[in-house]
Amino acid sequence: MNPTTIDAGNDDVAEYQRRLQGKGGRTGWVFFTVLFVLFALFVSATGAFVYMRYLPERDRARADAKALADTTARYNELKSHLQKTKAGLSSTQAERDRLDHERVQALKDKENAIQELERVKGELKNSLVGELSSGDIGIERRGRQLVLDVADQVLFDVGEAEVSQRGKDVLARVAQALEKRTDHVVQVRGHTDNSAIKSADTLERFPTNWELSTARATNVVRFLQDSGHIAGQRLMAAGFGQFQPVSSNTSDAGRRKNRRIEIVLLPREAAGESP
Repeated sequence: MNPTTIDAGNDDVAEYQRRLQGKGGRTGWVFFTVLFVLFALFVSATGAFVYMRYLPERDRARADAKALADTTARYNELKSHLQKTKAGLSSTQAERDRLDHERVQALKDKENAIQELERVKGELKNSLVGELSSGDIGIERRGRQLVLDVADQVLFDVGEAEVSQRGKDVLARVAQALEKRTDHVVQVRGHTDNSAIKSADTLERFPTNWELSTARATNVVRFLQDSGHIAGQRLMAAGFGQFQPVSSNTSDAGRRKNRRIEIVLLPREAAGESP
């Protein structure tokens, strides 16, 4: 064999091998590149898949967290309102209990006061039998007041304001029943009929029925204090003239009823009530 031929063949083989190596290198690089691209696509697809799955979950989680926060806030608000309501109910119940207690006590006090007035009424009836039977004196209970209605002729002479001897005797017996009721006030009210004062002597001292009724009430109060030993702090005098009649002034009998002294026994706390 010609050595030149062999060398030429070897060169061809070497060249062929170099070409094969070159192709193999390019093939490997292409394969690697394709593999990398596929991996990148896989990673991207996986990330996109995870993100798409996570995004709704995240939104739901945020929505749930907000709903929980709102619910918690509402719960705390309702809890606070409930506590305030309970406190208000407790306060209301306490106030209602207090008012119930005061109402019960007031009813007891009223009942006791009425019973006391009935006892005084009984004592007065026993000591004023003659005057009651003649109709010159009347006794009645008006609510929490005990009213002793005394005709003017029992206590005074005609046109006079000074207490007569008969009047002093009657008032002394009245004072015995009233003096020991220290939790009551004694109010003396003077009344007249509507007849104008005609006597010159009386007119000089009492120009109108106002002065006459007031003077008579005042003199009764003075007697109850000085001779009946009722404390002055418990006594009141008032004159009403002809302006609170109990009967018609068109007849003698009616005018006689209107000329009167009312001796009223009433609780201290009711002393400011209108007659």
